[in-house]
Amino acid sequence: KIIEWAKRGKGSKRSFAGQFHHVIGQPIDKVWDDWIEFENEWQTDNIESLRQNSITKPEIITEKILGSVSYPQFDKKRNKLYMAVNYPGQIPHLTALDLTEGTFEHLVDIKGAALFYVTSLVFDAENDVLFFTTDNDSWRDLNSYNLNTGKTKKLQKDFRTGDLAFNRSDESIWGIKHLHGRSSIVKIPKVDTTDMSKSYSTWTRKLTLPYGHDIFDLDISPNGKKLSAAVADLNGNQRLMLYDLEILENGEEKVDTIFNFHPSSPQSFRFSEDGKYLTGCSYYSGVSNIYQVDLETADIKVMSNAETGFFRPVIVDQDRIFVFNFSSKGFQPAYIPNKPAKKVSSFDFLGTKTIEKYPVLESWELSFPTDSDYDVDGDDVVKGKYQPGKMIEVNYGYPTFVGYKDNFGIGYHLDLSDPLQLKSIEISLAYTPKDWKNSWSDNTNPEISDIGDDEVFHLSVDADLGSFSFHGGYNEANFYDLFGPTQFSRRGLALELNYDRTLIWDSPKNLDLNIGTAMYYGLDQSPAFQQIETPGFDETFFFDFRSNLAYRNLRNSLGAVDHEKGIKASFSPGLTLSSGNVFARVYGTFDFGFQLPVNHASLWFRNASGLSFNKEFNPFTRFGFASFGNNYVDFRPFRRYRTPFSFPGLPFDADLNIISKSFSKHTAELVLPPIRFRKLGTFNFFANWIQPTIFSSILFFEDPVFNDGKFLDLGAQVDTRFVLFSLLPSTLSVGYAKAWDLNNRNSYDEFMISLKLLK
Repeated sequence: KIIEWAKRGKGSKRSFAGQFHHVIGQPIDKVWDDWIEFENEWQTDNIESLRQNSITKPEIITEKILGSVSYPQFDKKRNKLYMAVNYPGQIPHLTALDLTEGTFEHLVDIKGAALFYVTSLVFDAENDVLFFTTDNDSWRDLNSYNLNTGKTKKLQKDFRTGDLAFNRSDESIWGIKHLHGRSSIVKIPKVDTTDMSKSYSTWTRKLTLPYGHDIFDLDISPNGKKLSAAVADLNGNQRLMLYDLEILENGEEKVDTIFNFHPSSPQSFRFSEDGKYLTGCSYYSGVSNIYQVDLETADIKVMSNAETGFFRPVIVDQDRIFVFNFSSKGFQPAYIPNKPAKKVSSFDFLGTKTIEKYPVLESWELSFPTDSDYDVDGDDVVKGKYQPGKMIEVNYGYPTFVGYKDNFGIGYHLDLSDPLQLKSIEISLAYTPKDWKNSWSDNTNPEISDIGDDEVFHLSVDADLGSFSFHGGYNEANFYDLFGPTQFSRRGLALELNYDRTLIWDSPKNLDLNIGTAMYYGLDQSPAFQQIETPGFDETFFFDFRSNLAYRNLRNSLGAVDHEKGIKASFSPGLTLSSGNVFARVYGTFDFGFQLPVNHASLWFRNASGLSFNKEFNPFTRFGFASFGNNYVDFRPFRRYRTPFSFPGLPFDADLNIISKSFSKHTAELVLPPIRFRKLGTFNFFANWIQPTIFSSILFFEDPVFNDGKFLDLGAQVDTRFVLFSLLPSTLSVGYAKAWDLNNRNSYDEFMISLKLLK
């Protein structure tokens, strides 16, 4: 029935919930509730089975839950443990746990933390240096952190090596490099023989394992003669191995298998200070327990009988082993006795019992492909260079409804691209009859809102050609103009050519460059600001040149729904040529924020300033400010009040427009913690979270044609994330703001509601 549920054939139902009811004969929510009840009973029975033998009770060091953690490193002289942590409300970071006080000290944030193990971390106790990896889900960088100076240094970029181990005998670092589907043991020597001034700047490959074998969890004995590791193969074997390091140095292999844990992977096995034991953990009994291997006798002792699981053991003295005790919220530091457990309990795996009940499941496996499964010389195989420009073809087309100023119309959209969508072209045609009025749109100026006979037809073309993109439009119309109040439609002809390049790609740190040029004719509004109306320029050509340099380094913690700290900045100069005159302008932004003590709360300061160098008024010499900026139905980021030219509280239809030659705007924003919903809605429509924000801006502006002024606003916005059909997220935003004209002592207010479609 599981296969029948997943099938989509004649008579099947549209939704997975409907198909489930159709095949199983019961509503999926009832069966899910039954499953939860069964799971509780199953696990209760397992816990009772574990309690038949004495449970190892952990001695909790601190009540703080750490989320996911790296393997900890013990600093004996300071009685501290160094580890990387990743838990909700705090950016992933290295921390020091004082075992005497039970307190934590933040050391340094970790860029690009891994979800479960956070980072690969080793410790040079002699020199008080921690080594750790960043960009752990990418190509990994090797870094050092000096405990005495608090300084971090990048040692190697993109060195693609993890599972680090430190060799005290020569101060080298060993690790595992994955390349071309194979695992290799590599050595990072302390000294670069080609440049003695550099440390840990090179690596050498020592051994590559056969295809299908993976190696992880390295450690090196205190005397530098043995390397321990866990090795997994295609058949599910999980072996704890011991390599001769001296032989490995020569690229050869001498290895002993200590024990084959089969599917229960050996984890975190580390040498004791005297090198006689390896202590680690495994799910061998069904629960993650601590095991100790006597390297002289090969005897294995079980050191715990855990109820929820112990992980990442560190022997801190003769009497105690430090462990992470598992809880539903994450790992918790604790001690257990450094002595073997009397008896260890095991329990039944649900998968094992299921196969016993349904033996057919044993045949549900995929066979490994072989060379005979592929005919690389077959007629359906095309060899050669992929040329996307020559492979562009029609993908799809569909009819559309569009808005144009205060009118609505019908149209057709056509999408063309190559099969890999490296290059694409989109074409939209539309027609808006003069008497088809849109009641949702309200442009107060009839000179703008009333369309002429030459404005009823609309065309737009967008071509994405890689680094270059082209846009062309004639009386451009837009679907989202149906809803307002922000309007994208513009009268006239526009031709644009843009070049985009990423100068720095070191996520989350990025620097992007955009350079564009455009030609406009027939304008009656500014292309960028709908409130800046420009009658009298409809027979003037404008040639615009602009650029934008944008930097961002924004971070968030586990469970966040928005960025929680970082910096974002941009610099945007431009100039326009028209009738032999040059009109120059520039504006820039600088935002920065930081986390507050409350989880997922942050405080941001957003700043923007701009200047037009010409007093003469035209569509390109002024800046405009108004409104939240959200449409009732929108596609853009839903917190529009963060953009430099929004001004919540002063709607587009107010009796005053802020138009300026120069400006300076400063915003303070308090982002409050989100409220997450465990269950709110149905299978096909439910809410994930709701988050409020509070903000206030002050705007100073000057203009020789209009008025100088000072405006202040105060507002709030509440955003709710909904998910439709389990896969399509949308955000409903509700906001209110009040604005004050500080010079004329007038006030305005604005209510906003907006639905942002898709994520």
